[in-house]
Amino acid sequence: MTQEAHRATLDELIVLVRPNVYQTAEEGIPDRGLEYNLPAGLIAAVAVDLPSRYEFPTAQKLRDDLGLEDEAIWDRAFANLVERVGLTPPKPKPGCLMGLKTDVGLASSLLVLLEYWSHPNLAELGDLVVAPVERDEVVVVPANDPLMVQALRNLVAQRRNSQFLTDRLLLWRNGAWEEFR
Repeated sequence: MTQEAHRATLDELIVLVRPNVYQTAEEGIPDRGLEYNLPAGLIAAVAVDLPSRYEFPTAQKLRDDLGLEDEAIWDRAFANLVERVGLTPPKPKPGCLMGLKTDVGLASSLLVLLEYWSHPNLAELGDLVVAPVERDEVVVVPANDPLMVQALRNLVAQRRNSQFLTDRLLLWRNGAWEEFR
């Protein structure tokens, strides 16, 4: 007896950030799901948040399940993400690495919420260097502080576990992401 595929609902949609080696669909399937590339070897993908796991359906399956076009699916996935994590970052403490966690496994997904990074709490720091080290941990420092940037590099070099995302850093500058070297 085969298990029937789960039919996605609007409330289950979410945007997840994962390494670009992460496959959102089976090898050889041209419809890889709804995803786009981010700098530093990351992707943002629409997933279905189930109680015990995330599923990454093909774009066509999402369209069929929801009766929506891609743009509306992305809009709802983003809205659900904002509902869970908010758009207000904490106020940074001078001279400290700023760790962002959501306690629901979605800190790396903050990278796709451009309003979050433009918020005055972070904007006052200027350009930011960001390490998306784990699914639920992103670490931020001001780009104009070489000692803090080195501390961030040291932290990333020591990090490796099952939730690890990337050892590459991002730069938030002029309202957009780029890889930091």
